[in-house]
Amino acid sequence: MRRLIALLLAGIALLAPVTRAPALTAQISTQSLTDGETLLRGYDKEAGYQYVHFGSYPYEKDGTVAPCLWRVLAIENGFAFLLNEYVVDAERFHQEKVDQPEWKDYEIYGYMQNTMVPKMFTPAEQSALRYTEELGRLFILDNKEYMTSAYGFRQIMTEVQWERECEPTPWSVAQRKAYIHPPNGKSWYWSRTCRHTAAGGYEWMLGYNGHISMAGFLRVGGIRPACYVDLTMLDRATGSGTKDDPYVFGHIGSTMTQTAAAPTSSPSPSPSPASTQIPVPSLGPTVKPLTKAP
Repeated sequence: MRRLIALLLAGIALLAPVTRAPALTAQISTQSLTDGETLLRGYDKEAGYQYVHFGSYPYEKDGTVAPCLWRVLAIENGFAFLLNEYVVDAERFHQEKVDQPEWKDYEIYGYMQNTMVPKMFTPAEQSALRYTEELGRLFILDNKEYMTSAYGFRQIMTEVQWERECEPTPWSVAQRKAYIHPPNGKSWYWSRTCRHTAAGGYEWMLGYNGHISMAGFLRVGGIRPACYVDLTMLDRATGSGTKDDPYVFGHIGSTMTQTAAAPTSSPSPSPSPASTQIPVPSLGPTVKPLTKAP
């Protein structure tokens, strides 16, 4: 009898650690989350947007570089869906007025991948960008996305919509010929949705007052970029996530999750200037240099 009781007690002792394993696993899982995973959220109807600094690009008229300011539209499949707060560059949509099958077949796609990406992001930042065959690393939103209420936009097309109005940077106006509308200091910029017509060569665009209209491929239009960033690669955050005090991630790196491998033919990226050497301009709602053309 004593031997039987001893065997039973030994069995219970062996089972005890197993019952505590789930709690221990959950604790380890929570502790392994990055600041990007725990802090960032998408658009909220009551709280509005969160903002982050990520990458850098020419900002002032003379080409002085500044951190890129992005609003967080949504968190999707472990990635932050970011939209730049400004029209940062300008380019024609295509070199001829002929409709192309897909977004990646247009000239502006190549400009954004091969010129803007290495200029805007360091190698570490580029590794955090999601690449897909459909969009590339850096892209512009389409009409449907600009009418998605979950992203903070109203479901209207041709009417004025202040939520879609966008200021150009001084550099994009002075050096890249982005348009600026004197009364409100806003610019028009391209949409990714192709405006297929019998004549061909027309693209949808967002007007200086936020309405959706169209323009010919050969016009130089504003570029308001968007991208997806891997949350597991964003850590050591500072800031509060507001437009005036955006999140800045002191550590960018670690295991990357991508939906597809980037093409091997892409040019080798060149590092951007160190973030500590980049002057931060006033990025609040009243950016006086943007209210007048140079």
